[in-house]
Amino acid sequence: MPSLAHLPFQAQLAETERWPPDKLRAHQFHQIGILVEHASRTVPFYRARLAEAGIADPERIERLWHRLPLLTRREVQTAGTALQSTAVPDAHGAVLANTTSGSTGVPVTVLGTELDARFFKAFELRTLLWHDFEFTRKFAAIRKFKSNIAPYPKGAVADRWGDRATFPFPTGPAVRLNILSASVEQQAEWLARNDPDYLNTNPSDLAVLIETSARRAAAMRVSKVITTAETLPDDIRTTAREVWGAAIVDIYSAQEVGHIAVQCPQYEHYHIQAEHALVEILNDRGEACAPGEVGRVVVTPLRNFAMPLLRYDIGDYAEIGEPCPCGRGLPVLRRILGRARNMLVAPNGQRYWPFFGATGFRRIAPLTQYQFVQTSRESIEARLVAERPLTPAEQEALRARIQTTLPHPFRIEFTFVGEIPRSPGGKYEDFVSQIGEGFTARV
Repeated sequence: MPSLAHLPFQAQLAETERWPPDKLRAHQFHQIGILVEHASRTVPFYRARLAEAGIADPERIERLWHRLPLLTRREVQTAGTALQSTAVPDAHGAVLANTTSGSTGVPVTVLGTELDARFFKAFELRTLLWHDFEFTRKFAAIRKFKSNIAPYPKGAVADRWGDRATFPFPTGPAVRLNILSASVEQQAEWLARNDPDYLNTNPSDLAVLIETSARRAAAMRVSKVITTAETLPDDIRTTAREVWGAAIVDIYSAQEVGHIAVQCPQYEHYHIQAEHALVEILNDRGEACAPGEVGRVVVTPLRNFAMPLLRYDIGDYAEIGEPCPCGRGLPVLRRILGRARNMLVAPNGQRYWPFFGATGFRRIAPLTQYQFVQTSRESIEARLVAERPLTPAEQEALRARIQTTLPHPFRIEFTFVGEIPRSPGGKYEDFVSQIGEGFTARV
């Protein structure tokens, strides 16, 4: 474990994470005051927006912050150069572009700076320090990379975990595989062949990798798995412990804004990375949620002076939590529940985040992939990839199992396909609703 004495930025974070909530919030709005002044002066999109909200005055920002309209993904897509600063401070370094397609395939390009990127790297390292990773061990990543990077069967091999800006000390080796270049069977073979100590992948990929390795009777040395990019179901945590003996460290992030929240080292809830971003969880009235309430996730990165994202509605829902017993003053998210399109709409108009407990499906039928799509208030299409045709008895048992997870006796229609592809961003959604109606969520 590197000494914090040799990592001054991490030593500073180790101090600020213990600040009381009021001190953290004062720090956030001090930084927001600087950011708002910069945006008002150099970003055309914000000049009228900030003036109309009446928060151009730094002394009034925190009190009137709620008056600033939320920034939508569509606005980020269509604003063009109007959302970009005309005078990025020289001290922030070069301007960098980051394009994300997300789960929908609709691209969003966000500019940032080298300074903002350094903060991102610092929070990445903080996560590993929190969870006692041993940096001399072997690290593997099965993720989406650029199309010509890390293809199966070899993947990519490096003598260290990452760049020296993230890891300013020696590390063990790293191997990477492009998730879009290999089937699950090929991924499992590659993982067994490389035999890493740690793994980073998406939750949906982890679930099928565990299932595949168990079926192949392939022993895995993986002791910790970092999951990112998708919502993590509880049953995957349980399965990882039972089958691999591995602990999961979940990270909640978005490419546009970086790390939003990271799993607590002592509990399974998440700490908002408050030194990096102001995160608001808002109800349908635009008010801050109380602990135990679910609301929209709204993020303001504190140091992006190239393209400020003030009150950016990223489209996710989360549940705010009580202060953590671990002693960190960082705000808590109890659960991350996903996007509005991942909500099931019941016939009475109420909406739910469904949980299918898919690790039990294979005990009924030889499924390798599944995805549920709500096509009407009464119907759900189950898209299934199976190793062989299912018997009528297996189909009925599977249908009955699915019904136990739903709040209404929906009509379940099976569609058997050869593959369920991932999105261009490498993500996978096990449930998507085509019912685009706005109703109050039920969890």
